[in-house]
Amino acid sequence: DDDTVQLVVQFYLQDGISRVSSNTKDVLKIKNELEPIRFMEMSIQEALRKFYNEYPNFKVGKSMFYSLKPRQVKISSPHETCICQTHENMSLLLHALNNYLQKKSSVDNRLSNITVSNLIDSMVCNIPAEDCFLGVCDQCNDRSPSLFLKDHFNTVDEDDKWSWSSWKTSNRKVDFNQIRRTITSLLNEVDEKWTILIT
Repeated sequence: DDDTVQLVVQFYLQDGISRVSSNTKDVLKIKNELEPIRFMEMSIQEALRKFYNEYPNFKVGKSMFYSLKPRQVKISSPHETCICQTHENMSLLLHALNNYLQKKSSVDNRLSNITVSNLIDSMVCNIPAEDCFLGVCDQCNDRSPSLFLKDHFNTVDEDDKWSWSSWKTSNRKVDFNQIRRTITSLLNEVDEKWTILIT
């Protein structure tokens, strides 16, 4: 609801969660007003845990918490850059999977476009708690994204070859790679990225 949205937005703007840029020229025009750029002082995952601790009665999912970050609040920590790369790689995997499923016309209509957000919402509890994102929830910690996705396929040949893209960091250099392997390999990649994404 609106109260939760406002609470999350104000939470991001708190000192200690984010800080104002030391460069006075770092501003962003939002609704015809200049807002100072702020930088996160922790990863978004850590901020979400802090939010749960401070406001245990307000239930907000991980994908919603990500989406409510104000535009003037920027990511700055190396750890969070890694998380963003993981998030982007998961998006690329799901994009490739969506293309495959459209070609095969074998996906349930309710999941005709699988996104990171609706995958997260499907994998954690309906009202997620902190334990869901720490991988220690008794109800959802054993859910596998690949099994969940396969449940929504009518006929899929896991030996089919398919292509997808992936960002990879090596020796401080980021490369954009094209990969062509089996659908089984793609689904295994989804499981691997999920473990990093959710924790």
